[in-house]
Amino acid sequence: MYIEKLSIENFRGIKNANISFNKTINILIGSNNIGKSAIIDSLRLVFSYGSSQKRDIYISESDFHISSSIGLSDTIEFHVRFKIENPLEAGMFYDLLTIDPITSEQSLDLHFRYTLEFQSNHNKIKLSVWGGENEGQSVSTEIFDNIYFVYLGALRDVEKHMKPIRGNKLGGLYKQLVTSGEDEKLVEELKKAIETPDWEAFIKKGEDKINEHLKHTTFINDPKQEVSITPIPFEFEKIADSMTARIPFGSDSLELYQNGLGYNNLIYTATVLGDLDSRSEHYKSLLIEEPEAHLHPQLQNVLFSYLKSYASDFQTFITSHSPTITAKTDLDSIIVMNNVDSSLKSLALRESALDPKNKKYLSKFLDVTKSQLFFAKGVIFVEGISEALLLPIFAKVMGDEYDLEKNGIEVVNISGVAFSHFANLFNNDNPEKNVGIRAAILTDSDSDKKGGDTARSDRARELENADLVVKVSDITFENELYKPSNNANILQDVAKDLHPISYKRDYETPQKTFSNSIEFKDFVADGKSEFAHILSVELYDDLDRGICTFEVPNYIQEAIKWVLHK
Repeated sequence: MYIEKLSIENFRGIKNANISFNKTINILIGSNNIGKSAIIDSLRLVFSYGSSQKRDIYISESDFHISSSIGLSDTIEFHVRFKIENPLEAGMFYDLLTIDPITSEQSLDLHFRYTLEFQSNHNKIKLSVWGGENEGQSVSTEIFDNIYFVYLGALRDVEKHMKPIRGNKLGGLYKQLVTSGEDEKLVEELKKAIETPDWEAFIKKGEDKINEHLKHTTFINDPKQEVSITPIPFEFEKIADSMTARIPFGSDSLELYQNGLGYNNLIYTATVLGDLDSRSEHYKSLLIEEPEAHLHPQLQNVLFSYLKSYASDFQTFITSHSPTITAKTDLDSIIVMNNVDSSLKSLALRESALDPKNKKYLSKFLDVTKSQLFFAKGVIFVEGISEALLLPIFAKVMGDEYDLEKNGIEVVNISGVAFSHFANLFNNDNPEKNVGIRAAILTDSDSDKKGGDTARSDRARELENADLVVKVSDITFENELYKPSNNANILQDVAKDLHPISYKRDYETPQKTFSNSIEFKDFVADGKSEFAHILSVELYDDLDRGICTFEVPNYIQEAIKWVLHK
C-alpha cells in the first residue's frame, strides 16, 4: 500500500490543494513559502494519529488558514487515499475500503477534520476521524499500528537525535535488529565480560566513598542509606539506548559533536534507512525536508542516487530547493508547486502532458542550471548564448520593475533543442496539465535566408497557447538590436571592441557606420557570445551612470512583459 492522493483544506497558507504521489520517491519542488513544508506536516499529522510512535507535531490555532475574504477558517481537513495492492491489505482494511466502479481498484480512504470551537475563555480544537466513503464510519487506532514513518526536518539536530538517551534513533535501530532470545544472550555475555574481579574492586571503591558520606546524612537504620553501583544497565533496551556513533579520524575517532554538520546528516540518514529497512509494518514512509542541507553538490548527488536505488520498499517524500537534486531526479518523481490565483497548484510531472519523447530529451537536457526553471515564477526560453547573456540587462534597461532576477524569472538557453519538448509544460488547454507559471519563447525567423519564416520559427509559433507565448524576430536577434536608431552608436562601439582590426579597416574611414542591420549582424556573427558580453558590460555601465539610451527590441519587451503579467 502507498499514499496515492492527499487533499488539504485550510491548513496554514493552503486554502485548497490536491496532490498525487508516486509509489516510491516524490520530490516536492517550488519557491520558498509555497507550501512544501505544510504538505509534509500534513502527512506527519495523519501518520501520528493513533500511532505508538513518539508524537512531535500537533495542530494549533495558528495552523488554521486565514483568507482576506472570510478571515480565520474554523476547520482544517486532510483526506488521504492509500492504494491497496494485495489481498492481505484488502483483508486488513476490509470495512473501510473504497472500490472504483470502473477499474475495481481498492483504496483505503482516511479523513481528518480539525474544528476550531470559539469559547469565551479559550478556544478548543476538536478532531474528527473517519474512514471510507461515509462520514461517521469510525477508524480503529489499530490501523495506525500498520504505519511507520520517519521525519527528517530541515533544521534537524543530529546530535540530539543520536544522543545516547532513551528513544534515540541509533538505539531504535538495534532494538529492531535484535531477535527473540538474542537480547538476553547478549546481555549475559556483556555482564560476564564486565563482572571481573578488577572491575568489581574498582566499582566497590566508588560505592564505599559514596556510602561513607551517605550514612552521615541519613537517618539511622534507613534502608535507603546505601547505594549499589553498576557500570552499565544490564537490560538490552537500556544498553541499546546508550550506544554512540563515532567517526574514524586518523588513529583515533571523533564524537558527533566534533564532526561537521554535513557528514552528521549523512550518518543520521543512514541510521534512519537502517531502521526503516528492519521494520515490519505494512506501510513505511520517509519524509525528508531539504536533504541538501550542509552537503556540497557532489555529496548531494551521492546521497540522492543512493536514495533512488534503495527506496523501493517504502514511500519517500522529499522537499528541496536544490537544482542539483532536481537534475538527478527522474521527471516522473517531480511534483512542481506554484501559486496560481492565490491558491496552491501542484503538478506531478508523470501526470503532465509530457510524452515519452519529451521526457527523454528533457532528462538529458536538464542540468543543474536549467533545472532552475522548476523553481521560477516565469520562464523565457531562448535559442543561444547571446540572448541568455543579454536578457537580464535588457529587462533592467526597461525599468526596475522588469528586473528578471528580482521577479524570479529564469532565462533558459535551449541551445538548439526543439522548443516543443518544453512547451507541453505550459500550453495545454487543460490548465491542470500545466505547471502554473507563464513562459515565453524567443526565436529568430531568419527570413533573410529564404525570403520568409523558417520552418523552425513556424513550428515555434504553433506552440503558442494557454500560458505560453512565442515572440519571433523579423530576421535575427542581432538584426533587431541594430534597428532602433538609438542603438547604433553603442553597437558600433561594441563591434569595434569585438574586432578592432576589421572594424578599423572596413568602417572607420570613410563610412564610419554599418549600412544596415544585416551588415552589422554579419560582422558580429563569428563572436556572438563575446559580443553579448561586451554589450552587457557597456549597458550596465551606462545604467550605473544614468546615461543609458538603449532601446530594447519590441518583441523582447513583449516577452518580458508577458511572463511578468504586465
